[in-house]
Amino acid sequence: MAIKIYETKIRPTDTTAEAMSTPGMKISQATAMQIGESIKGAGRSAVNLYAEIETRKSENEVLEKKKKILTGDDTFEGLSMAREKASQMDDPDMAVKYYNEALQKAKNALGDTYNHRFSKKLFDQYLSKQEIQDGIVVRSNSNKQFLAKSQSLETEEIERLKKDIVYGETEQIKQLAKQDLAKKFEDSKFNNLFGALGTKLKTQTYADIEFYNAKRAIDVNATEGLAQAKKNKLISVDAYEKLRTYAKTSSTKTKEANGNKIDEMQKGVKDYILPNVEEIKTAEATAIATNDTKSLEKISNIKKTMSVVANLKTMDKAELDAALSSTRTIAKEDMVSGRGTDVEDLFRMNIIRDYHAKITSDLEKDPISTAAKIGTFDSKDLPLKDLFNGMKDEQEFSNEVSERIATAKSVGKFYNQKTKFFTESEQQQLKDFFENTTDPQRLINVSKSLVKAFGANSDQVFKEIGKSNDFFGYIGGLSVVNGTTSTAVQDAMLGHALKNSKAITKTFSLTDAGYQNFLKDKRDAFPRSEKTFNAVTEAANNIYLAQMYKNGKDTTKFNRTEYGKAFDLATGKVGDYGGLEKYKGNNIVLPNFVKNGKFNTVVELLKNKDIFLKATGGATAKALPNAQGEQRDIDPFKEGEPVFISVGNGKYIMSLKDHPFAKNATPAYIMSSKPNIETLGPSFLIVDLNKIKTEILERK
Repeated sequence: MAIKIYETKIRPTDTTAEAMSTPGMKISQATAMQIGESIKGAGRSAVNLYAEIETRKSENEVLEKKKKILTGDDTFEGLSMAREKASQMDDPDMAVKYYNEALQKAKNALGDTYNHRFSKKLFDQYLSKQEIQDGIVVRSNSNKQFLAKSQSLETEEIERLKKDIVYGETEQIKQLAKQDLAKKFEDSKFNNLFGALGTKLKTQTYADIEFYNAKRAIDVNATEGLAQAKKNKLISVDAYEKLRTYAKTSSTKTKEANGNKIDEMQKGVKDYILPNVEEIKTAEATAIATNDTKSLEKISNIKKTMSVVANLKTMDKAELDAALSSTRTIAKEDMVSGRGTDVEDLFRMNIIRDYHAKITSDLEKDPISTAAKIGTFDSKDLPLKDLFNGMKDEQEFSNEVSERIATAKSVGKFYNQKTKFFTESEQQQLKDFFENTTDPQRLINVSKSLVKAFGANSDQVFKEIGKSNDFFGYIGGLSVVNGTTSTAVQDAMLGHALKNSKAITKTFSLTDAGYQNFLKDKRDAFPRSEKTFNAVTEAANNIYLAQMYKNGKDTTKFNRTEYGKAFDLATGKVGDYGGLEKYKGNNIVLPNFVKNGKFNTVVELLKNKDIFLKATGGATAKALPNAQGEQRDIDPFKEGEPVFISVGNGKYIMSLKDHPFAKNATPAYIMSSKPNIETLGPSFLIVDLNKIKTEILERK
């Protein structure tokens, strides 16, 4: 084959500059191939580089999504937290369900939109793997929790059965618990649940039962209890040593505790509270078991005391007095005979003496509470807090007061005591309320409610309150006489409230000469009761302050005229009736149905023997006893002009000679034909104008 030889038109040259292309220039095949391979390689590199970059971007996107799905945000719970929560659940099925729901919520929250080509494939691969891993962890951990819970519940049930076996209230309860426990340990479900731990738990349970039974036996009798424990194969050496230590301390503790109970019984017996038979038996058995001779002696004395006190608790005052008198008679006879008093009789006599002294003292202080303790009369506390705060049901309060009135009078009659309507606690509550309340209307409302509820007994009720607070006792009595809406009561309460609330910080000095002279002039109106005079004075002070305050006048200076008006109101004056009146040179207090300046007409009325007897309640006038203790009948108005001395609202005693406040006075008081109901000795004759009120009103 012929070979055609081309002749190049390019001539060799040694020029190094860029050769210019010419139309006739051609490239050899080898050179062309090299250029093609170069271009192909460049394209392949570009494709590979794109794939690598896109893969990296997809991986970055997956990492971000992975981080978000694990941690979560405000819209969904992260898988890490969901796995942790599910792992803590003790129900495996619920745990898996919880995790799967959390996973689905997370997927929904993230959405199915991806920014890069390989992101979805890579993220799906990650989630599939994560779901499998988390599922294994969740089920494994929740199975452990399920097992732990099941074992815990079974253990709690075993503990309950142990307690019933040891501390069951009856033998039947103990036996049933033993049967239930034995069945539980024999059940295959127990062994499946606890496995190798079941045998250990069973052994320990029976050992615990025997240990605590031994402790209870030691509590009853330490020696016998320890002996039984020593023989018991289920009680280990260590457990036995613990029981020995317990026995040493238990006996001391039991002895101490029992001694305290016995001391409480002794106190109770002295306070009218008798222990029941079972309490005595238990204390006695414990004292025997602990070899406590002192406690046994105390129990013996309690028993003997109880038999005497139980009888004394049923007695009224007359019977108690007779019982005390009987002990004195026996003691005197034994002393005179020289044989001495038997020890048992002396013990009994001392109990009666102590009981009589205590009940006499307690009845004087608080008859209602004392009777309730003894058990002769029951009584409920009055709802005073409701009274103070404004009653919703006034009728209910009145009903309870009616019941209290009946109880108080019954107690007074049974024990021959002056009737008291309030307990000591109730008196303190009333005292605190009246002294500390700054709202005058509340004070008035409470006084009004007490008057309404106690009715005819109101005067006595306020006298009782007055023992703890003279002012309010007196104002209460004034409320009964003149009404709670009277000016005196309203202004007295207002003045008290103004002082308590600090609305008035400065008042006239109680040492003011004008004030002291005024009181000195009025003191003879209450010669036999400084307490009443002080209460009237305090009431007048409060009325004065209230009226001066309301009228915008100076409360720091004493005004005799204004104070005189206040004092009149405080003594019960209403218009022209009541208040103070000068009679035969001395002040007396008039009831509100006697016109001021007309007491002489009342005296004239009393000169009528029938009216006089009515005013004295049927008692006749007697002279003071002579040296022989004899008293003669007298006619007060024929012996001279008697002096009247105020002793209560419309009540007076009389003196045939001087008024007790007269200079160098030697009063000759007129006595009553009726004895003093308390001392059974002589008593003053009391003229009560309230008993002849109708006659007085008709005469005017």
